[in-house]
Amino acid sequence: MNYINPPYLATANNKVADTDIYLQWRWADRYRHDRIMELLAQKAARGKISVKDVMDIQRDIVDIFL
Repeated sequence: MNYINPPYLATANNKVADTDIYLQWRWADRYRHDRIMELLAQKAARGKISVKDVMDIQRDIVDIFL
């Protein structure tokens, strides 16, 4: 397995690892995780991520399907 060690971590009920170990059988679609990671990358590029930044991510309402 290849492991990537980013400076931040996100999960949105998506499958977090490809493994033979049983973790769960139902997973959310990955698009929520991808959007959170996109926002974290944008905010991290500007410097340290603040509590306000995390609150903004929680309130994100972008519809990626439009």
